[in-house]
Amino acid sequence: MLRILTAFLLVIPFLTACNRPQGLHVGQAFIPAKTLALAVQELRTTFPAQGEATCRWILLQEGMGPAAILHEQHPLQSAEAKKKAGALKGQLQQGTSMEDLCILHGQNPEPLQKQPTPFGLGARISAAVADMEPGEWRGPFLTLAGWEFVELIGRNPGLRSRSGVVVRTLVVAVGSYEDQKDARALWKTLPLSGNADILRTFPPDFSHGRLPE
Repeated sequence: MLRILTAFLLVIPFLTACNRPQGLHVGQAFIPAKTLALAVQELRTTFPAQGEATCRWILLQEGMGPAAILHEQHPLQSAEAKKKAGALKGQLQQGTSMEDLCILHGQNPEPLQKQPTPFGLGARISAAVADMEPGEWRGPFLTLAGWEFVELIGRNPGLRSRSGVVVRTLVVAVGSYEDQKDARALWKTLPLSGNADILRTFPPDFSHGRLPE
C-alpha cells in the first residue's frame, strides 16, 4: 500500500505538468500556444520569408506580450469589455456597419492608411489583416488597446509585405495609456515560463535572469 501511495505521489507533478495549458506565462499573465501559433501563421501570409521564431518574437514584442499583462492586471474591466465587444460583434454579424458603430461609440470612423506590420498596426491586428480581403472584418481580438475589431477597406498595389493597407478599427478600451505603459515595462521584467519552443524565441538579453532554473 505504501509503495502504491509513493508511486502515486511521484506521478502527481507529471500529471499536473501535462494538464497545465500550453503557452507562455509572463508573471501571472498567460498567452495560449494556439493563439500565438495562429497569429504567426496569419502574419506569415504577408511575410512568408520570415521564419516562425522571428514572427513569434515580433508579435510578442510588439503587442501580444504586453497586452496579456494589461488584461491580467485588469481582469474585471477586461471581462466587461469583452462582453461589450461580444454585443458589437452581434451587431456586425447582423449587418450594422463598423463605420456606424464607430460613430455611435464616439470613435474615429475614417479609414487610416497603415503599414501592414506589427510596428504599424499592432501585433494581433497586423496578423489578422495579413490574410484578410477588402470588405472583410474580424474580431474582437485581445490587444494592448482592449478588445479590438478591424475592417480591411483596401490594399495598395504591390507585394503584401510592402504595400500599405487601409483599415478601420473599433475598440472597447481596457485600461488607460499609463496602464499600457506599465504593461510594456512589466513585459521586460516579469518572470518567463512555459512552452520550451516559445522560450527559445527570446533573445538572450531579453530573457536573462527571467527563465526557470
